[in-house]
Amino acid sequence: MRDAVEIDVAVFGGGIAGLWLLNRLCALGFDALLFEKTALGAGQTIASQGIIHSGVKYTFDGVTRPQTEALSSMPRIWMDCIAGRGEVDLRGTEILAEYQLMFTTGGLLNRVAGSLATKALRSDVAALEREEFPDIFRTREFDGNVYRLKEPVLASRTVIAALRGSLKRKIYVADAKELRRERDGITQISLGASIIRPRASVFTSGTGNEWFAEEIGLDKTKVTQRRPLRMFLARGLPYKLYAHCLVPEPKPRVTVTTHDFDGENVWYLGGNIAEKAVGMSDNEPLRWAHSEMTKIFPWLDWESVRWAIHDVDRAEPAANKLLPSGPTLTTIGNAALAWPTKLALAPALTQQALRWLEQQNVSPSGKSTELSLPLAEAARYPWEEVREWIQL
Repeated sequence: MRDAVEIDVAVFGGGIAGLWLLNRLCALGFDALLFEKTALGAGQTIASQGIIHSGVKYTFDGVTRPQTEALSSMPRIWMDCIAGRGEVDLRGTEILAEYQLMFTTGGLLNRVAGSLATKALRSDVAALEREEFPDIFRTREFDGNVYRLKEPVLASRTVIAALRGSLKRKIYVADAKELRRERDGITQISLGASIIRPRASVFTSGTGNEWFAEEIGLDKTKVTQRRPLRMFLARGLPYKLYAHCLVPEPKPRVTVTTHDFDGENVWYLGGNIAEKAVGMSDNEPLRWAHSEMTKIFPWLDWESVRWAIHDVDRAEPAANKLLPSGPTLTTIGNAALAWPTKLALAPALTQQALRWLEQQNVSPSGKSTELSLPLAEAARYPWEEVREWIQL
């Protein structure tokens, strides 16, 4: 019979949330281990656009939302960590862009969105004069406004590498097979080749949290929800762009980040364009995205662009108004289901988890356990996984 290993905290899920939490736990002296079913970042983290949101993009329909306040301090926290003076060490992280652009298109929409943008201007937002516009907007066909926003864009796999860092021997490929529960909570978890007995368990595994919810006695339909996305990839454009196209709605018409792949620019497209494509079938999403981007950037040559789709199954805490208000920790006994809801909010979620551990009287033991399990590696980017690029 296999011997069970006692540890302070087990973290399940190797996305940014789980990795950030593991780093804080180990730095505080907890005997903590992380378990990932496939590859680090697989699913939502690696599919994110790497934007460290400040919440500004949620203000352009004139409504104040809870997530705006939760996000406002995140860029500073992340940049301090990248500089090596923050709560975790993110030195070595690649910054794709130190700021983003927000732009409006012409006509009535420009006047409406421009007015809202003016009301929402903060110290981290600056309106650009036309002579300051980046090359992509220096055309007579663009008659909108452009703003500079202090929201960095990071290469997410380099964030994963930084967080994995010196802790790689505490991060394993393993799938929870069975949870043994008693009245006070989880007493034992079988990982196939190993058995652990954690004093506390934190589940940050996205869609996997649905299984864990049922295992710890919760109704997954009441504590979890999914909001799918169809992210678009447009390959072969001449410009690098990191920008939100503003409309008087809660989300941008499109959010663009740019990534290098085989010597070409790949525009990774999120925002409303990714939300509204859900449910479309066959080639309809690609034709629709092509039409939307042609309307937004009519001066670019879209006929030579090659396209692909990356489907993302966002898993989040259940929310009455669909959009969660911020990071969420749902607890029962010595187990916690955790969701950051945004990559940028991983530090805030970790703070919640640490407060909960203190309330549970789970203190650092100072031990450092290692297991004989395969070590986890980072997942591949969506554009590296495309099997066929389609030219419309």
